[in-house]
Amino acid sequence: MLRLFFLCAIAAAGSLAAGQDRPSVVVILSDDAGYADFGFTGGRVVPTPAIDRIAREGATLTQFYTTASVCSPSRAGFITGRYQQRFGHHSNLTGPASNAGLGMSPDEFTVAEHLAEHGYTTGIIGKWHLGSAQGLTPIDQGFDEFHGLIAGSRSFFAIDGAGTRQGLQSTTAGPDGSPQIEWVDEHAIDGFYITDWIGEQAADFIRRQHEEPFYLFVSFTAPHTPMDALEADVKAVADIEPERRRIYAAMQRAYDRNVALILDTLDETGIADSTVVMCFNDNGGATNNGSDNGRYRGMKGSKWEGGIRVPCAIRWPGIVEPGTVFTPVVSAMDLTATAVAIAGGPADGSPALDGRDLLVPLAEPGPWRDDAVHESLFWERGPAGAVRNGPWKLIFTDASDPMLFHIPADPGETTDLAEARPELVTRLMTRYELWHDQTVEPLWREGDKWENFQRRKHRTDVVGREAERQLP
Repeated sequence: MLRLFFLCAIAAAGSLAAGQDRPSVVVILSDDAGYADFGFTGGRVVPTPAIDRIAREGATLTQFYTTASVCSPSRAGFITGRYQQRFGHHSNLTGPASNAGLGMSPDEFTVAEHLAEHGYTTGIIGKWHLGSAQGLTPIDQGFDEFHGLIAGSRSFFAIDGAGTRQGLQSTTAGPDGSPQIEWVDEHAIDGFYITDWIGEQAADFIRRQHEEPFYLFVSFTAPHTPMDALEADVKAVADIEPERRRIYAAMQRAYDRNVALILDTLDETGIADSTVVMCFNDNGGATNNGSDNGRYRGMKGSKWEGGIRVPCAIRWPGIVEPGTVFTPVVSAMDLTATAVAIAGGPADGSPALDGRDLLVPLAEPGPWRDDAVHESLFWERGPAGAVRNGPWKLIFTDASDPMLFHIPADPGETTDLAEARPELVTRLMTRYELWHDQTVEPLWREGDKWENFQRRKHRTDVVGREAERQLP
């Protein structure tokens, strides 16, 4: 029935590009951006006209959550469509863990492996941050092409990075399926700036692949630190203060410029109407980059709304009505489940996805119930956990009592209702424990320093942005 609905919907939308009987999918990801730093989420300081265009021509998902509040596990949950705790990827991939050759389990099915079974060409451009050792790279994990960096961050300007995790590579699979790496000479590129390079690589992929269905994941490093911006972009936002906020705005300007390049390339190749574009952020705005999470409490690294609730827009011509405001609680895992459904379904032998296909709820006229997609969502990293169930959200650490919030009435999480509603605390903790029983132990942890930061982030006496920024 769902497949029939989809076929009827795309037929009503008009014919697809030559050679395509299914839409292509482009996923655009920003890194550590603030919730209030986009026009379509209400931001008025940092102009983002291209990203706002995606929302204007499609849907804004107002209660969209990532599976983690830091980069690597967030990507693991998204790219598999499953809770990353099911395969031990609880923690960020930094320092000792990265040096030890750890990363996302090669036994997991990625979105690329699902779509390959249905004839899709798949590519990732930009940041990987899911493992650098043999067997863990994007090519090893099912992607046909990778143009980017294996690491989680690096300079935005040219470096001598060949052979390192920060170096840029253009990599495809060899005859035996192993990665065939070509390192990029960044110094040979006039005016090299990594955000522009990522945008140009994405445009090139679309031009080369547009005659057949493809899946492209464009994973920008902007506006993650270091705070590197082009002089022209800084001058364009010269009135923004303080300086860190100004540089951040300039980095966002470059990001938006390259989203525009991607959208323009879809137009130029004639496949804009047969391509689903999904745009979101990997986690909440970071404490150290000048971002603004608006009314939401908390920042990157926390289970507060500001750490895990992020901007998301989806453009799907002929399926999603322009200007749609989609209110149900949804997850980044759902974007992968939707892409898999578009292609034709999960790969044979793959585990069940935790993400849900959004085709029907996005295509049906609203209003929607807030629980129409997920009854509950769960988070766990080190000493902190959380569960969202309907309008309720529970947050706790191993050093504090659970805190209960009614999110629609209190989006800033200012009023703890745990004492007033003990039966709800018990019910939500029971749900969390049942979910936790389905997970495995972390394959690595982030160390005492970072776990202590997590405990402190969730203390009720840490109030206000300046206090939050003191806890990375």
